[in-house]
Amino acid sequence: MAEVDLDLENLTIPELIAAGARVADGLANNAHFPDPKPSAADLEQLVQKLTAAHEEHRAHQTSLVDPDARLDALVSELKAALTQIAAYVQEASGGDVKKILSANLHFEHGRSFWPFGSLEQVRDLAARTGDNPGEINLFWDPVRHAAGYEVEISRDAGPYGPWEPAAATRQPKIVLEQLTHKQRYWIRVRAVTEDKTGDWSDPVAKVAP
Repeated sequence: MAEVDLDLENLTIPELIAAGARVADGLANNAHFPDPKPSAADLEQLVQKLTAAHEEHRAHQTSLVDPDARLDALVSELKAALTQIAAYVQEASGGDVKKILSANLHFEHGRSFWPFGSLEQVRDLAARTGDNPGEINLFWDPVRHAAGYEVEISRDAGPYGPWEPAAATRQPKIVLEQLTHKQRYWIRVRAVTEDKTGDWSDPVAKVAP
């Protein structure tokens, strides 16, 4: 008998949102699971609330800080909802692998929610003016399993390069220093491990102070 397996504690917020949306889609009109609690609609609504809160938090973020209390509360609520649904799916499916997979859940020793064996693209890259001349603060959502990140810049040539290495960091944030005053830079970031590289992020543009 297969057992539903969750790995929620290791998910970033974007990964949790993606997992919640996927399960909500899997439960919608699923004859194997006619009465999930919370319902697929309720789960989708919770996903939308967390998405909006995450976007609002990032839009107003001016320093590299942890998510605020409201965001933490919604993260906990979505994790609790997914845990409750997993228990329902386990009981209603009787451990049937096909039924579990039909709800877009995985089972023990199966695939994890994210990133399906590869490094995901860096997302939500943001650039802010630094505290000192020639500084740009960068931060982005962490990528699961990343050992570090590489940063590249392009000078005035636009988002298509040519690109040149600018920095490397183990954290999902960095301060680029000694940049040319009033120079516009295009910036991109990718996650790396010892033997893998993820896709480059969508580039962002920022003028160095």
